[in-house]
Amino acid sequence: MLAALATDYALLLVGRAVTALGAVGYLPAVTLVASRLLGPDRHGRAVAIVFGGFASSLVLGVPVGNLLGEAAGYHAVFGLVTMLCVAAAAAVRLLLPPSRCCCQAVTATCPAFARHEGGASSMRIPENGFPDEKGS
Repeated sequence: MLAALATDYALLLVGRAVTALGAVGYLPAVTLVASRLLGPDRHGRAVAIVFGGFASSLVLGVPVGNLLGEAAGYHAVFGLVTMLCVAAAAAVRLLLPPSRCCCQAVTATCPAFARHEGGASSMRIPENGFPDEKGS
């Protein structure tokens, strides 16, 4: 929304940076939620759907945004994106079941995290990125 209301280039850059920070927090969280919704047997499918959607938004969003920007200006494009995000957030709130926080979801999905004495933050991450059943 900040980018839609920007009156100069510096404020537009700040708005874009805030948007990027939102995406950095959004992508891991939505990947975890999608995996939990589809269950462990369809974890790969959930991750593929999330990253496929993210990649598609980049591939399609940039050219469509450029076309709309030429016709209506960048304020209108960022305003439209803001409205789509608000609509998506409302749909998520209304349609998805309530969920526990991500920390609880991680320990519930990965027993090795829950069993590790120092908690997840003190675990050694193995080369393949996944803890073994012993919690190391």
